[in-house]
Amino acid sequence: MRAIANKINVGGVLSYELVDIASYEDYCKHIGAEFFDVVTVEYMGHRLSVFIDDEGMLKPHNVGRMITSYPEPIFGNVIIAGDVDASGNTLPLPDEITLSNILGFSSAVQYIIKG
Repeated sequence: MRAIANKINVGGVLSYELVDIASYEDYCKHIGAEFFDVVTVEYMGHRLSVFIDDEGMLKPHNVGRMITSYPEPIFGNVIIAGDVDASGNTLPLPDEITLSNILGFSSAVQYIIKG
């Protein structure tokens, strides 16, 4: 399944990368977390599923930023995928959302958890 990984690199630099998600284990691998949660946002007229580190706010020295229409900061790496179908299965990221137009999806790093 086509998705985009939004990672926070050393120094708080954000990067975006196309990734292929084959199973739920891939979310953990790309996020760098043992557990994940899912939030729903709107971006470019599409409803999207964003897979986040469930323990992101609990990890010392983790950093966070605001993402598109979500009202609270998100900490750590995320996976951006499509909406869900009628059965609750996650859909691929819409073709209209690409690496060149995803840059406005999240703000720069704004929050740091002290360790």
